[in-house]
Amino acid sequence: MNQSAFTAGGGAASPLPIVFEFFAGGSILQAGGITNSVEVRTAGTIGSWSLFVRADDGACSVALDILKTSVGSYGAGTSIVAAAAPGMILSKSASSSTLTGWTTAVSVGDVFYARIITLVGSIRGLTLELRA
Repeated sequence: MNQSAFTAGGGAASPLPIVFEFFAGGSILQAGGITNSVEVRTAGTIGSWSLFVRADDGACSVALDILKTSVGSYGAGTSIVAAAAPGMILSKSASSSTLTGWTTAVSVGDVFYARIITLVGSIRGLTLELRA
């Protein structure tokens, strides 16, 4: 499971960053691809996201969705990004702390995964990080 905790400004443990990896075993990624799932063990709040294309790939245009569910309801995720999907246009990296409409609360036991909504470009790897 990709999860690590760090100490936030108030001294409390945070569930973030949560890291999602899109990797197709060396093949070109496609729209619809889904990442690893991450179960959170500490409550917190999402404050920003960052997106990186694999270092040896070219630029791309991509939009992602992040879904939240629970272990008991796994597979039936609900989008947390509203109309503000993380993404980039003809770039190799992007980040934002503007999360208008997002569900940013993270509770113990939440399970997150991400999927590619649209992708233009030939890339083999993509990393999305959610941070406090």
